[in-house]
Amino acid sequence: MNADDFQQLLYIVLAPASVVFLIVLLMRVAPTLKDDRNRSFFALAVADIGWLIANWLEAVWPTRSGTVLWMQIAFIFITTLPVAWLEYTIRISGRDHHHPAIRIASLSLVPVVTIIIVFTNSYHSMFWSELRFTSVLGMPFIHSYFGPWFWVHAAYSYSLIAVGAVIVIDAYRGLAKNLKNQARLIILAVILPMAYNVAYITGFLPFLRKDFTAIIFAVSATLFAIASDRYGLFSVVPIARSTLFESLGTAVFVLSDSGRVLDANHAAKDMLDGADPVGTSSGEWKPLELVSRSLGKQGPWEADITLDTKYGRRPFELICVPLKTGKDNRIGLLVTLHDVAVRYEMVKETSSMLNAAINENKAMGDRTLPLCSDCGKARTRNGRWAPLPEVMAERFGISVTHGLCPTCLPRYSGDHSKVKSDA
Repeated sequence: MNADDFQQLLYIVLAPASVVFLIVLLMRVAPTLKDDRNRSFFALAVADIGWLIANWLEAVWPTRSGTVLWMQIAFIFITTLPVAWLEYTIRISGRDHHHPAIRIASLSLVPVVTIIIVFTNSYHSMFWSELRFTSVLGMPFIHSYFGPWFWVHAAYSYSLIAVGAVIVIDAYRGLAKNLKNQARLIILAVILPMAYNVAYITGFLPFLRKDFTAIIFAVSATLFAIASDRYGLFSVVPIARSTLFESLGTAVFVLSDSGRVLDANHAAKDMLDGADPVGTSSGEWKPLELVSRSLGKQGPWEADITLDTKYGRRPFELICVPLKTGKDNRIGLLVTLHDVAVRYEMVKETSSMLNAAINENKAMGDRTLPLCSDCGKARTRNGRWAPLPEVMAERFGISVTHGLCPTCLPRYSGDHSKVKSDA
């Protein structure tokens, strides 16, 4: 058995196993297809499955015409896969805000033209300039030589894949450690098949006579599965780090839709005595217990809670805001906990001052003055009877002076024309 026979046999064995693995992976994703991100991943995996099946049938088909047909069919999935990848990265990065149908249609223009050129290649040789046949394992084996449009297709496909990788890097930049690891796995999953495919089509590895790119994509799917199990790939929504300013005094937690802690700022970790809650269930932490019990609430809500802190028992204002996709599907929660102890003290002080003012106003409003008809004494606030001037000064702040009115003055001066008063 020569090298060509071995590589072809290896592909014939590995391709069905890869298809089975991808189908199992899709079965795990299927229950959560209401999420746009999972639907885009589903499309990505289906494209690879189609590529694998078409390549496998190309390898085992007994006629030359059938082999060429299956190679052409494979390019339906090959051209679709980069578009599916870019769409997936857009969805998981939370950038899917405007007209996804128009975006997908625009990205698919070059793939559609490529598919037409592939199926009409016999008339113009723009995709394959020449196809030569040899026999491998007793079956037709195609050696293809690329035409000008192939390089247009290759450049476009690699560009979409590269843009998707940049989007992932930007989305996960500065996030918690477990999300960084997830991003590395996703990017590695993309680089592997791209690097292999570049090496294959450029002849950098001359001993490779069979294109194993579809198999490598299945390996990439394995990395996606690892990211799913360890880091919650299909339930994690990457949150821009700009929303988690480490300088915030308010504790901020980012939770998945199922209540798993995805990220927390410095104030949040300080509230947990420096512990890192990322990757754990929100129900494990006292500040998030109410949120864990209220995951069924769909809209934003808030509550006042009291927590034991290193500064003693303090009141907090808890605000829970849903994180949603462009289609209004909830994919996570943003939870903030703000210490309102100072606010409470200010409210108490303001209330005390207000009550004092009200009481004083009531006292000022008491204008009834009990007066003795015999001795002329008046009653003070504490019930004591005292001369009227003293009571007037005590109750109303009025100073009383003595003098003679114009009527009484003549009786003492004998001058009825003189009007004099000391008052």
